[in-house]
Amino acid sequence: MDRVLHHERRRSTTRKQVLTVASRIASRRRGFSLIELVVVLVLMALLATLAAYSVRGVFQRQRLARGVEIIQQFDLALRRAARRQRSPISAQIDPAGRRILILEGSSRSREFSMPRRVRIDRLRLAGATGSAAADRIRVDGQGASPSYALRLASGAASRWVLVAGGTGQLVSVPKTSAVVQLLETR
Repeated sequence: MDRVLHHERRRSTTRKQVLTVASRIASRRRGFSLIELVVVLVLMALLATLAAYSVRGVFQRQRLARGVEIIQQFDLALRRAARRQRSPISAQIDPAGRRILILEGSSRSREFSMPRRVRIDRLRLAGATGSAAADRIRVDGQGASPSYALRLASGAASRWVLVAGGTGQLVSVPKTSAVVQLLETR
């Protein structure tokens, strides 16, 4: 029994010594050093930058898709207005490329605005020679127009939208050369 008691006392003393050594080490090392903190902050900044670059492209594509929807609504409204009036009308793209105006009469016009950070930076009409650019789309009294293409841009991303003149059907075209070829063949 004495042996057991002696062994038990010795064991508790050893535990106290271990705890005392551990608490001394912990008291010397509370928190992070300045270098560790700077390394963690730099790593967090790098991760945030990578995340921002990967998300930016997604947002640009989403904005361009919304711009395509607005072009589709615009073209439908333009053709309907021409059929309703039974006379030719035109639409004009403002110089900044942020709005399209349907010019229905001397004073009446309807406006379509591009989403934030999206602009129309080019308009190409079927039958236009060479690299000739235009700023107006004309529709006859039956709602038919020449085929045309609009280039939407948002940051570094861009997309051509080709509108078929007879039907108003929209097609997304990736390259300028393909747009030129499609508009020349009509």
